[in-house]
Amino acid sequence: MWSMMRGKPTLDSPSLSLSFSSLALIFMLTRSFRSVTTRSTLKRITPATRINLSVVPRSNPSTLSSLSSLSSRNRLYSTTPINRQVQESSIMSTSTSSTSYIPAPVPPPAWTSITSTSIPTTLSSCISESNSVLDSIVSLPPQERTFESVIRPLALRMGEMDRTIEPSLFMQYVASSDKLLREASVAADKELNEWSLKSLMRLDVYQALVDAEKHTKENGVKLNSEEERLMKRLILDRKRNGLGLTEEKRKEYFEVS
Repeated sequence: MWSMMRGKPTLDSPSLSLSFSSLALIFMLTRSFRSVTTRSTLKRITPATRINLSVVPRSNPSTLSSLSSLSSRNRLYSTTPINRQVQESSIMSTSTSSTSYIPAPVPPPAWTSITSTSIPTTLSSCISESNSVLDSIVSLPPQERTFESVIRPLALRMGEMDRTIEPSLFMQYVASSDKLLREASVAADKELNEWSLKSLMRLDVYQALVDAEKHTKENGVKLNSEEERLMKRLILDRKRNGLGLTEEKRKEYFEVS
């Protein structure tokens, strides 16, 4: 069926099948030789090699493009470690000199200034300032309790207190050579936990937060996602401790817990 007409060679003839086999063999050998040549060429390329693209045959665009990218990458390096270090340092100095960094909003903790006698003083000052903020919030009349007058000052004070006292509390884990410093840090941590629980259970602070949430919803105050989540979390933390219950239910909750 595969024969050709009028006496021409057919696909069934031995001579034609032999020529097809020869062509297939030559094609496979050519492909394998080309791939081996390409791999051996790429293996000889190192960061310290200078590539002359003029000797690359233009009949293979893929090989030319790959070698061009390697050549441009190698221009950043030199053949000696000393010159390479000089070039890298010059690149870094150029990038840093043109960049102006924004100063940090707060300085890093002064670890050497934390002592066994400074920790109680720092804790007492933090608690006193936090109590003043809480008292000023609850002193506001209900109609003046807003996100800006209740939620934001409370959140900022919480962050400021953590930034001030946390380095002192961290000393109980790292001050291996100073027993008095570790003991002062542990005592401050215990006292701070007790105060935090009492402040969290203040019913007047919870009511001020609820009034601020009510004002925000009734007046259509637009908050971003972080501000909205902050307001919900401050109220939810107190609800989970029974402040959203009536007085009788709250007493039962405390007896059970």
